[in-house]
Amino acid sequence: MKAPRKVLVAFALIGLLGAGWAIFAHPAAFYPEPPPTATPWPIPRRVDSPGYGINLHIWWDPWAAVRRDWHLVQDAGFTWVKQRLAWQDIEGAGPGVYEWAAADRIVAEAEEAEVALIFRVDHPPAWAAPDPEEDATGPIPPVDVAAFGDFCHTLADRFRGRVAGYQVWNEPNLAREWGGQVPDPGGYTQLLRACYVGIKRADPEALVISAGLSPTGSGPPHALPDADFLRGM
Repeated sequence: MKAPRKVLVAFALIGLLGAGWAIFAHPAAFYPEPPPTATPWPIPRRVDSPGYGINLHIWWDPWAAVRRDWHLVQDAGFTWVKQRLAWQDIEGAGPGVYEWAAADRIVAEAEEAEVALIFRVDHPPAWAAPDPEEDATGPIPPVDVAAFGDFCHTLADRFRGRVAGYQVWNEPNLAREWGGQVPDPGGYTQLLRACYVGIKRADPEALVISAGLSPTGSGPPHALPDADFLRGM
């Protein structure tokens, strides 16, 4: 005996409603969880936004900094300060020979002003710049990558928990910032990686910031447009 069409439709609707309820009540049974993804190491630091910062140039002018600059930073409401730290000013005398006085002073002043400090790390000492004749097969970075990574580690270890972040190099898409050579995105990425690993092993909470790029329409050998450089990285 055949069931009436209306009865069949009713059972079909009940079935669909039941399946829908089962999906909502137990979604995992129908949509299994995606496979786990790798967790980046170390866990990235979270930064409140918006936050406003300003560049200072007080390395060689401590008296003006204390009398004027830090007060102006506070009055303007800035909560971040970036100061250039030239590698040659710290370790210029030779590998493992450090001069920390100026860096120590700036870190202490930033703490007193209750401002988060970022060091922009660049300008290698002469002893860390490779001889271009050592590698005739292709472009090389304007600095010994391993030595730079070691310096970044030493720097972050000294100021662990006291310096909020480190910017690695400055405008590497300009030849004048890249040892006079044609800008090399791959070479810069090697430096960035070496410094990142050095910093994070010493101070996992510190920010590591890639270099700011210069907006330019010029091409090699003097520059590389910032968008092209970023894609190359």
